[in-house]
Amino acid sequence: MTPPVTLVCFDGSTASRRGLDVAQTLLASTDLVVLSVWQSVANRLAEAGSLGAMAVVAHESADQAAEEEARAAAARGAAIAHAGGGHAQARVEEADEFVWKAVLKVADEVDAASIVIGSRGRSPLKGALLGSVSREVSHTRHDRCWS
Repeated sequence: MTPPVTLVCFDGSTASRRGLDVAQTLLASTDLVVLSVWQSVANRLAEAGSLGAMAVVAHESADQAAEEEARAAAARGAAIAHAGGGHAQARVEEADEFVWKAVLKVADEVDAASIVIGSRGRSPLKGALLGSVSREVSHTRHDRCWS
């Protein structure tokens, strides 16, 4: 029987590292998928409601840098999990729309029994204005999300 899968959202931040540590400690019998999500410049501007998305020129290098950063973060998170004795694979996903939707898409694809996502600790006002990946994921998948 294969062990259940835990999806760990990891961007290299202190909050995501804390989430990875919690997953390794409390969900040690699961396989970890360490996910890092990236967005193109155009999608980030569109998500923020900026009309500047139409004015972005030569954003390919910024997009490439964002993808490379996500790949490095996912690999770093998986390496941390391996060093702690866990079984983990790195996964990178581009968010075509909202980051939280990409997280849920991957959770469905890997049939995640649980989702671990760190919270940046924004104030309720900032979270409401800027959006919150952890809030959206936990509200949508409250049955299996650890935030």
